[in-house]
Amino acid sequence: MARSGPSPLPVHLGIAASVCLQDPVHGQSLLQGLMGGIRKYQLHPYHRDLPDLPVVWQGGTVRVVKAVGTENEKGAQAPLLLIPSMINGPEILDLMEGRSLMRWLAAQGRDVYLLEWGRSVEDAGQADFDTALRDRLIPALTYISEQAGGPVDALGYCMGGTLLAALAQHAPDKLRKVVFLATPWDFHAGDKKLQQMVSIWAAGGMALMAQHGVLPASWVQSVFASVDPHQAVRKFTDFAAIDDDSERARRFVAVEDWLNDAADLPRAVAHTCIQDWYLDNAPGAGRWQAGGQMIDPAAITLPALVAVAATDRLVSPESSAALYRALPHATWLEIPTGHIGLIAGEKAVEGLWAPMDEWLRR
Repeated sequence: MARSGPSPLPVHLGIAASVCLQDPVHGQSLLQGLMGGIRKYQLHPYHRDLPDLPVVWQGGTVRVVKAVGTENEKGAQAPLLLIPSMINGPEILDLMEGRSLMRWLAAQGRDVYLLEWGRSVEDAGQADFDTALRDRLIPALTYISEQAGGPVDALGYCMGGTLLAALAQHAPDKLRKVVFLATPWDFHAGDKKLQQMVSIWAAGGMALMAQHGVLPASWVQSVFASVDPHQAVRKFTDFAAIDDDSERARRFVAVEDWLNDAADLPRAVAHTCIQDWYLDNAPGAGRWQAGGQMIDPAAITLPALVAVAATDRLVSPESSAALYRALPHATWLEIPTGHIGLIAGEKAVEGLWAPMDEWLRR
């Protein structure tokens, strides 16, 4: 069955076509390459087929699945909880054979737990960040800590890292070390293109929320697509030229499938993201509250690793640097890649995964 993405297709095509038409010399060939790459993606035979992992905890639509660490170092490493963003699915952290951060870390000798948000708009426990923290994140972490018999490590990716900061402040006794991966904190720092696009699209997003009671995933995908219109042209024209059977092609399809499977957001969660984060910069200004507390990185005394992508257009290194500077015991790691390249890039293992594993072992 053919895919219908990239999603929303009309928005992607319109943005990409405008880029091609601006080039009077190469525009026509670029547009042909773009269309060829999109069609190739839609018809590509790859589909994610990793073995299912056992569900060990559930609350509402939130599930926690577990990858058991290899026996050669059983018990030597603290368990690790992975917290993805609520916008896209958790599959980016368990992407495909040979490119699963979760299963790679388990192969290093630790139990790894992955939190799956599920359909947040159907879960009263995710109505806003306060309830998500109180009724989902803290209970999930408590279960894992009890199973481990003590504090565990946790990693938050993108928005998941921002939520991890709140979790670390509310439940520090259940955590040993924390990893903030491409985590936005100062939303007005560095490259402001995403913040500008959110500002432009904000009124439409608020109107959609008033009409539907949720923020449709298509709004978020449209905003992201508008940040770098040239990227869609580049990535699909490049994809059109590579071997269908190559590892690179399969990885491209796996990432695109993940991107195109975004989730609608609960109204209050989306309002916080748009208004409090991107427009008002509440976290960076020290005004963001979650669970009845002002979230202050200076109060998080756990050892922390702040890992960033040097060419990230969605979360600039400067945005994460504000978090790094505020944390009392933080280590900085900058990798020459983009936002998704941290997890799915060709050099992700040696660039991020191995150094992060070494830091967790210290």
